[in-house]
Amino acid sequence: SAVIEVSTKICRQFYCSSLEFRPASLLSFLLDTMTGIHVSEGRVVRLHFECHAELPIGSQLRVTGSSLWAPAAAGTPSDPMNAHHIAQERQQDAAFAGAVDDADYWFSHPSNLYTSSVEMVTSPETYPRWRTKQPVIVVLHTSHTTIQHHYYRYLVVTPGANSQDAGVTASTGNDALGGTNEVMMWEQPFGPISGPVVSTQSFGAKSMQSDEASHTLWNLAHLPYRTLDINVETGQVVSPAPEDRLDTWNFPEDASFRAYQIRESMSLPSNEKAAKLLHRSSQSTLSEDIIMQDDDDEDTSVPLSGLSSSKQQQLASNKNSAPKILFICFHLPVVVVKVQSQWQATWSESLLAQKEGSKIVAAYRAHWIGTVTPHPPIVNEEDRQAVRKVLSDLNCTPIFLNPSTRQAHYYGFCKQVLWPAFHNIDLLDLSSSSGVGASGSTSASSTSHAASDWDQSRLDHWWQAYQQVNQEFATVVNGLVDSDSSTYLWIHDYHLSLLPRCLNQEPARSCRKVFFLHIPFPTSQIFRELECGEDILTGMLHADVVGFHAFDHARHFLNAAKRILGLNYESLVGGLIGVNFLARTVLVSMSNVSIEPKMADAALALPSVGQGAEGLKSKHGGRQIICGVDIGQRLSGTSLKLLAFERLLRDYPIWKQKVVMVQRVLIPGSRKTDEQLTLRELRALVQRIQDEFGTSVIDYQEVAGSNLAMDQRLALWKASDVLMLTPVREGLNHWPMEFIYTKTSEAPGVVIASEFSAVCSILNGALRVNPFDIQMTATVIDKALSMDIQEREGRRYRDLDFVSNSPSDKWVRNVLRDLRDATTAGKSSKNNSSAATPTTPSMTPRRPKQEILQGAAGFLVKESQAAFTHISPMTLKRSYDQSKNRVIIVDFNGTIVMKEPPGKYLKREILGTSGNKPPPEVLEALS
Repeated sequence: SAVIEVSTKICRQFYCSSLEFRPASLLSFLLDTMTGIHVSEGRVVRLHFECHAELPIGSQLRVTGSSLWAPAAAGTPSDPMNAHHIAQERQQDAAFAGAVDDADYWFSHPSNLYTSSVEMVTSPETYPRWRTKQPVIVVLHTSHTTIQHHYYRYLVVTPGANSQDAGVTASTGNDALGGTNEVMMWEQPFGPISGPVVSTQSFGAKSMQSDEASHTLWNLAHLPYRTLDINVETGQVVSPAPEDRLDTWNFPEDASFRAYQIRESMSLPSNEKAAKLLHRSSQSTLSEDIIMQDDDDEDTSVPLSGLSSSKQQQLASNKNSAPKILFICFHLPVVVVKVQSQWQATWSESLLAQKEGSKIVAAYRAHWIGTVTPHPPIVNEEDRQAVRKVLSDLNCTPIFLNPSTRQAHYYGFCKQVLWPAFHNIDLLDLSSSSGVGASGSTSASSTSHAASDWDQSRLDHWWQAYQQVNQEFATVVNGLVDSDSSTYLWIHDYHLSLLPRCLNQEPARSCRKVFFLHIPFPTSQIFRELECGEDILTGMLHADVVGFHAFDHARHFLNAAKRILGLNYESLVGGLIGVNFLARTVLVSMSNVSIEPKMADAALALPSVGQGAEGLKSKHGGRQIICGVDIGQRLSGTSLKLLAFERLLRDYPIWKQKVVMVQRVLIPGSRKTDEQLTLRELRALVQRIQDEFGTSVIDYQEVAGSNLAMDQRLALWKASDVLMLTPVREGLNHWPMEFIYTKTSEAPGVVIASEFSAVCSILNGALRVNPFDIQMTATVIDKALSMDIQEREGRRYRDLDFVSNSPSDKWVRNVLRDLRDATTAGKSSKNNSSAATPTTPSMTPRRPKQEILQGAAGFLVKESQAAFTHISPMTLKRSYDQSKNRVIIVDFNGTIVMKEPPGKYLKREILGTSGNKPPPEVLEALS
């Protein structure tokens, strides 16, 4: 039977995607007679592809469908979302009709590159040979030639894995352009490409190359392609020959690449080829190599002293032209002290501090912005200027806040409102007991209940101070950003949750923004209790990426956005999640970071570490040591830990003479009432344990400050057999990772981690406990103390790779990759929520109609355009004018008016579409 392929636009008019009749000439005659539109006809060829590809476990091979930019057929398993039909609806926006519209759609929506491809499968018997699970459908068009060319590409899909980790030698399309793509990896056997070659004629105000994300995606069109030649009369593949039909992944000598190689060699004059090669070489800067290199790769960098003067000048020039990245945090990661009337500054241990040999700092112009707490405190303007000068050498800009404003912002709103709320403490608990009591405690806990100092009337003043501080930060940031989109803004933690929205004005508006929360995010039920909750959510959503350390925190954020703001979220390619907000997609990501191995190695070499470890061991007479370092606040769960240790000594009396708990409690002074109540409870519990079991079973000390000196921590880790952390709520804690790394050259230790901590989901070798289950926790402690050396080594081995190879540089690179993905997704987002502003035609940039593409993409466009039967606008208008009865069907919700959010998700009343009027442009078009 003959299958008649009708133009997609005509199919939309008749609500069908393909028609099948006998004889074909009858339908063709009727359509020609009734509409004056010629319809191409031909036979369908079903092609199966085979490819030799040695891929790691979890990776999958796919091949493009009926064309490079379209699926096999609308609604087929290869296109379950009917993406091709959607693509055709964008024809009016493209520079070319027909196939170019498909290309514009696919390369503006990366997920459709996957949707439009066909799955390939293998088996243990046939591996590494892959074969299409279903055939690729190709329609043989009627033409004056007997040969029709079918162009295709292979891609490897590895969900959730980095391309380097996957072990596939080929670069992805994005890799070749200076970015990374974790999921879709395309063949690139002929080396990196420099991107699409666009002629200088007839450009509009905004070209493709002015938009980095669009530039990156459109470069995918210029990747090498394979060719099959099909005889139109017989429907048989005539080239490559049958013996050459088995392709090999990323192999340049495959016969299917010959047509591409021939066309490329003939398309450019020799001088243009040389210029193109020279351009590629000049673009391969050292900074790009640095940023894309994995931390576990061999360091092949050359010291500056070993470079020629011209190379050093080139490196300096590259550094000056590198993108700028601003790390914005409330506390600058520095230590500022005054020694002999001279101010001095150095980097702290903070995750955000600059690290020696950082590849991020080498590739970007990094700068830090935040407040500073010098010792002694600053008393005059002369001290401020001196501190500014000292910090400028570290590329830091300090912000000096009014003392009363700082007090209300940090110690008021941040520590008394946001900190407990973000840790899932109900405001009712705050108003009744100033914190959360220790479940399971007896007489000791009864002394912790005291009159609350909570005063709701202070919230207004604290909230005003919080807004004022965020606005002051915005003013400083606006003075430091470049006046283009090359600046990255990375905003850290809950102190500055309004800052992304404050930076929604130029010049910072065009910058790409990341907001990363380092503490937990509460459930929507708790978050809704905040009067300012909606403002905080909106502020965070003005960033391009919102990052968290744990999946639970990200999930709570998504639920809050859905139930409070009515925002929908969707799954993106690679397992990413996007929230539709203000006509764009905000990426919600989760990423983890470990310690700095080089810093730990340097500290471990200090004599004080070894001496401190030996001192602890000798002090406790060979007992096994259970260590812990906690903040002296209720959420640290230290009282629960002591209760479990007490239960261990009662239920397992064998340990009375064999174990000691070394507990250090830090007192930062940021939540004074909470700390006073917690310390009172801890002292009572320690005294009770010592009274019953003796003073030798517990070594308890309180330390002023929010941190224990690194050499003291490492000495404690080296001497200990078990590290026990039992927080009730906690963000990311690096001390368990530091413990594991410190024990690399020692007898392996055991980590006991609360299931309510973020690190519990990271460390596979840790023993998990529910700190509220005192009996079970005591049993787990006994298990840790009794564990044989083989199991300890096995548990350490599970986590050692991540702990040793995930420094902050790698974390920063991963977040910046997510930011590039978010920028791309945001520009292609079409689904808006009720909180989004309508997208009018004037707001949607279109490609200049006169763009002329050359190279591989331009050739494929012309080939696909030649095989496409276009609708005749004149014929369509003539038929429309001659008709008497016309029916125009247009969707209302989501087309005429903005789509209403689901009422069941909103905790407020929604009155249908009241007040939701169509935009003026829509009303004008319908009138």
